[in-house]
Amino acid sequence: MHARTLPTRVGARGAVLVLLIVTSVPALAVAQPNPHQVVEALNREAMDAYNALDINKAGSMLEEALRVGYEGQVAPALLARTHLNLGVVYVGGLGDQDAGLGAFVQAVCMDPNVQLDPLTSTPDIQNVFNVAIGRARSGACPTGPGAAPGITPQQAAAPPPPDQALLHHSPPEQLSQTPLPVYVEINPLARAREIFLFYKGMGMKQWKRVPMYQYQTGFAYQISCSDVWEPKVSYYIEAHDEDDRIVGIVGSKTQPIEVPIVAARTHPQPALPGGTPPQSCATKECPPGLQGCEQPGTAAIGDGCDSDAQCQNGLECRDDECMLIGAGGTEVPEYDPETGTFEESDAPESNDPSEFKPTFVQLGLTVGMAYVQAGMIADRPPPDNRVFIDEFGNYVEDPFTAAAMNQPIFFAEPGTANEGKLTAWVPDANSSDSLAPLDGNCTADDKDTGPLQYDPATQEGLLPSRYCVRVKTPGFVPNVAMRLAVGHFITPQVALAAILRFQFKAGEGTLPNMLIGARGEYMLTEPKAKGLMISAFAGATFGEIQEQPPADSSTEGAPFVRSGLFGLHAGATFRYRFTHNLGLFIAPELDLQLPTVLLNLDLTLAGLEAAF
Repeated sequence: MHARTLPTRVGARGAVLVLLIVTSVPALAVAQPNPHQVVEALNREAMDAYNALDINKAGSMLEEALRVGYEGQVAPALLARTHLNLGVVYVGGLGDQDAGLGAFVQAVCMDPNVQLDPLTSTPDIQNVFNVAIGRARSGACPTGPGAAPGITPQQAAAPPPPDQALLHHSPPEQLSQTPLPVYVEINPLARAREIFLFYKGMGMKQWKRVPMYQYQTGFAYQISCSDVWEPKVSYYIEAHDEDDRIVGIVGSKTQPIEVPIVAARTHPQPALPGGTPPQSCATKECPPGLQGCEQPGTAAIGDGCDSDAQCQNGLECRDDECMLIGAGGTEVPEYDPETGTFEESDAPESNDPSEFKPTFVQLGLTVGMAYVQAGMIADRPPPDNRVFIDEFGNYVEDPFTAAAMNQPIFFAEPGTANEGKLTAWVPDANSSDSLAPLDGNCTADDKDTGPLQYDPATQEGLLPSRYCVRVKTPGFVPNVAMRLAVGHFITPQVALAAILRFQFKAGEGTLPNMLIGARGEYMLTEPKAKGLMISAFAGATFGEIQEQPPADSSTEGAPFVRSGLFGLHAGATFRYRFTHNLGLFIAPELDLQLPTVLLNLDLTLAGLEAAF
């Protein structure tokens, strides 16, 4: 890119400029043609220089063309075209949008019907030109003595004629069975609300009408490959306002645009601005067993789909329909004449797999189902005054004093007259009362306890050293928790994550209500920016999952079963990203706690995932 050396005012000139004109157009000087011819020639040579990337020469010649034009009083339309070309040089050559905007405003003020040359226009140039149109029509044109002839108040308020409202360049040709992209831009003053494409391919008896979709600074559509056959595809475009009146047109039903459909190319492949040329939908010949030779998708715009692979090239599966990649809605955005811009387009984010966000944070509510059975360790002992009963069937309020005085004390046991005094705790099997050792299903811990082992001096050895939780019926018991995962895909398929499980209700112990750990995750489907993805994971944790078995009445104060402190887990994640950065997930998971065993099933429903 050349450094910016152009003067910022049209009338500036100097010795270098004079020398340039003398050396560049000697024939004109000798022949002394009229000013109109001089300006025409300078414009032509200036744009040749611009296309050859000689930006300073192009700008200087256009400045001189304006001097000659104003002094020679050439037609306003020619001066407008010169200002327009100078604006193209400023924006496209020097990246100076402010100077380019000023030149474009001058051009529109002098000739409200002036249009950019498609051969030198770009999206950036078109955007600046649209702003200039809005400003010129909202009072930016100079007035009073000496003002350049140009826009009148009536012209400022009037939309362009329909045949000048749309800017379109038809594809030179397309291969048979290959989608045909069509792109058009709309003059912002045309007051259009929708743009329709009417097309007819070989064998089609009627014109097919389809809406065009917002795409970059214009509107686009991709004609299905199933309608693209030799020798041609015919089409025309209409822009309609809110009352369904035609306010813009390219071609017509009687004189449509015709694109040759060929078997071999003689021109470059057509493509939408900023897009890649679509590939053929023709069936491939794949040798048996050849990897990577998938058949192309054939679903067109609006057809149902489950994945991008089912859609024609250039389309993506969005909300179970094939849609144009990068396209938005069908309504023409409102135009603001004050700023000279359209309102924000609703074009969606693309679904390019390369735009998959690898870092994620997941937070979800989990419903757990822990399997409880007899013999599981309790998180804490019962109160001292709820362990033994006396010979009358009453709880012994002070078992230590009773044992020191050799008073008989007993355990309540199932199937006896004292069954009504059973608590939610079961003493371990090497505990004894005044009658005999307890015969229960709570595994002994090799530490004998009972009245015979009681030491009054230390008050040790009387109460059971361990308890289990009384479980009447084995089975799964629900618990509620929150799960948090923070991870990153270090490759498109493999992720590492730190995890936390927080249980809302738990008893006593080491990390009784939480698990902390890590896991590895493997993506089973293709990563993509949006849509459904499935992965499997496995990992290890430290902490506990605790559960409180049900009781005949309230479980208030009842013990929880203990587990862990180490755990293994495995499961799957079904994530659906609505945008690049936000989605939902469901995650079924199996947890196995060791060495104190507990089996737990977790189901995280409607979890939220943020991706970066």
